[in-house]
Amino acid sequence: MDLFVIHWPLPKRDHYVEAFQAMIDAKERGLIRSIGVSNLNLNILTD
Repeated sequence: MDLFVIHWPLPKRDHYVEAFQAMIDAKERGLIRSIGVSNLNLNILTD
């Protein structure tokens, strides 16, 4: 996969951290070329 993006997280459900970690793992295994996020504020990104 060329790009995998979390487009609109639901921080109140708090699964975005686990989802992003899974994306990192998939990238490290070579399954995803690039990962990204959109619609996240700085507070969420620094968690």
